[in-house]
Amino acid sequence: MALRYSRHRGRQLQTKFDNNDSPDSNSTPDFLRRYGHRIWDRIYYSRIRSQKISETTITENLIFDFWQQAHIERLPIWIYEAKEEYRNGNDLEIFVETKMGYLFLACQAKIISTAGNYPKITHRTAGQYQIDSLLAYAEKMGGYPNYLFYNHLPDFRMRRELQDGSQFEANDYGLTCCPAKYIKANYFQKEASLRKRRNSIPKFEQLHPGEAIPLFSLIQVLRMGSIIEPIKKGIEDKSISLKFYSRKELIDRYPYENITPLMKVSGIPNLTDLESGEPQIKRKIKKKEGYNPKYRILFALDG
Repeated sequence: MALRYSRHRGRQLQTKFDNNDSPDSNSTPDFLRRYGHRIWDRIYYSRIRSQKISETTITENLIFDFWQQAHIERLPIWIYEAKEEYRNGNDLEIFVETKMGYLFLACQAKIISTAGNYPKITHRTAGQYQIDSLLAYAEKMGGYPNYLFYNHLPDFRMRRELQDGSQFEANDYGLTCCPAKYIKANYFQKEASLRKRRNSIPKFEQLHPGEAIPLFSLIQVLRMGSIIEPIKKGIEDKSISLKFYSRKELIDRYPYENITPLMKVSGIPNLTDLESGEPQIKRKIKKKEGYNPKYRILFALDG
């Protein structure tokens, strides 16, 4: 694997693969499966040591580890970071390449609580539920809205039951994906009935196994021709509002830049700042409400 410098789109370092060193897309699900195990163990380790662990911590670690391991294992995983600093680190855009193009997963990350549920799902910003912002963004972009769950179960009995009732191992559920529309339909009351009843908080066992599946499995399913054809047909007859994207659309159209060893993800100043010698200017960032993804992850079929 060779590192080459590129001045395209504002002096960035980009990783290119030599012809005899091509990335292996077939290994991507295996890598994601192992990373789910890592999240499972990370939450366990933090909580037995009474350390604070949050969605932000796991997401930032996930971004760095994805970037690092994708290079080490020659995986076609491409990561981009939004240039605007107000973006939310728990909001992720995930694009999965299929033979028809890239399918968009609008994702919001939530960590399981020590009580085994996801209380932050009902969080509001500026009077609006986060889930509604997520759904609206996905509809606008022709994407599929999801929650990414970071999980660990301290109950050994529940783990055994989970594994017995599923095709997966218990720690495969360290990183899972669940349709936001399912959460909205089953755990949120209609606005007219909110005065009488509260929205309910989903528990781990209500979603797993079942609607929520490991992310690595979802990637595998989306790449299967057996599911892509029905999606394509649904798009053509307008019963499905999903869109397939090209690589060019994802790289050039929106305000994201490729993450490199010298960019913010590693804690080192940008290359352009180092070369200019100019001091960093702290700006007052005005936070925007709603779904504002900070990271874009592309699971490509090749380099």
